[in-house]
Order: sequence, then C-alpha cells, then structure tokens
Amino acid sequence: MTPSGPSLFDRLFAWLSENWFYAVSALSLALAGLFLVQYGMENGMLPPAARVASALAFGLGLIGAGEYIRRRFGEAEDSATEYLPSVFAGAGLVSLFGAVLSAQMLYGLIGGTTGMIGMIVVAGIAMVLGWFYGPLLAAIGVIGAFCAPMVLGGSDSDPTPLFAYFAVVAFVGLGVDTMRRWAWISGLTLVLAYVMGTMLFGGDRALTGAYQVYLISLVVMAVLIPARAIMPDHAGSMLSEWAIRLNGATRPIFPVLLAWAAMAASCILLLLTSGAG
Repeated sequence: MTPSGPSLFDRLFAWLSENWFYAVSALSLALAGLFLVQYGMENGMLPPAARVASALAFGLGLIGAGEYIRRRFGEAEDSATEYLPSVFAGAGLVSLFGAVLSAQMLYGLIGGTTGMIGMIVVAGIAMVLGWFYGPLLAAIGVIGAFCAPMVLGGSDSDPTPLFAYFAVVAFVGLGVDTMRRWAWISGLTLVLAYVMGTMLFGGDRALTGAYQVYLISLVVMAVLIPARAIMPDHAGSMLSEWAIRLNGATRPIFPVLLAWAAMAASCILLLLTSGAG
C-alpha cells in the first residue's frame, strides 16, 4: 500500500512553524484596522464618519502596498518578499469588511441596501485579488472577515443583517476556491460559516427564520459554486457508491464531499431548530 502523505493539519502546522512571522503580522495588521474603528468609538476620538473613512483608507492603503510589492518584487517562493503581498492585501480586506460592517451596524451611517452593496463591492475586490495572490490572502481574508463582528462588537439593534454578511463572506471564500482550486479554503470557509452563524443564532427564537434561510443558502452555495454550475452536475462517484464500494467506485471528487458535508450539517441544524420560532 502506498503510504499517504502528511495530513492537512500536519502541513498547516509545518507551514506555521516556518512562517509564523507572516501569520502574526497579518493578524496584527488586520486587528489594527478593526481597532481603529472600535477604539475610536469607545473613546470618541473622531466622528463616526471619520472613523469609517479612516478604516477604509487604511484598508485600501494596505491593499495598495501589497499590490505594489507583488508587482515590484514578486511573491514567488524564492523571492525575499514571499507572502508579504498576501499579508498586506489580506489585512486590507479585513479592514474594508470591518469598515462597511461598522458603518451599517455600529453607527447607522448607511442603510441595509447600501451596506449590502458595500459588502458586494468588497467581496468583488477580494475575489479579484484571490485570482492573483496565493492562498494565504484567502485564508487571512476569510478568517478576518468572519471574526470582524466579534472584534467590533455590536449595538442593541437587530443582528439579522449579520446573516447576510456571513453569507457574503462564505460566497467569497467558495468563489476564490472555484477559481484557484484551493480545496482547504472552501472547507475553512464552510466551517467558519456554520460556527459563526450558529453562534449568532444562539437559540434566539426571533432569529429562527433568518438562521434557517442562512443554512439553506450555505447548502446552495456549497453545491453550485465549487462545481461552477447553475444546476448540480458533479462528475465522478456518488458518496453512497463509494461508501459501499459499489462497482469499484472511487473516492468522490472534493466538490461532492463538500456539498454532502454542507447538506448534512444544514439538515441537522434545521431539524434542531424546526421546533423553534
């Protein structure tokens, strides 16, 4: 039997052991953009509009710095600037997501429609950058965007728009994967999408409807986006065929496994919430 290669966890741990500086730098820059909004809110340093504008400018500046480094020095593994463009651009995306989120949910500077348009614009920027940059940018952007609401905190207003926000972030993560085929980015995206959405729901009956729509949307995205099709047309073996080794079926392709996992998770959570509301 051919020995299997290192697991995903082993590869991730090995990468972090060798490149921990980049991970810490990305985290620090991402938090800087979010705390620019949070600290200004708590201490009244700037008017709300100025805080949001500062976070937007900071995010665009980081993305610009990353793009300059990528174009000027490159991002190849043998270059001195390896991973630096992704560190800057990924942190910049987190700052942009945080700025739009705070403008809508913390300060009420923009309405729900404008906020969603802003999220879509940032999502579009993220997908374009994901085409040119490495998987580190995608990981930074996805993790940071999902965690941004926790760092920014919230007001007593209706948290329902956060479900739409998390859905947009999930769309970005799955969309980047379907362009570059970084399967682990899709896995990371869906895990965070389910965890953060369930934490937001928290058993609140008033949020049951929005949460259930959110769960269904995750399944739809997990089925259609990685397959790059409006109608499901996944090739290869079905999971049931592989499980019982029917007709020598081989392991299903990753989009099939991803769609099955999302379907199973959403069905279980929908059953658990079916009596709420």
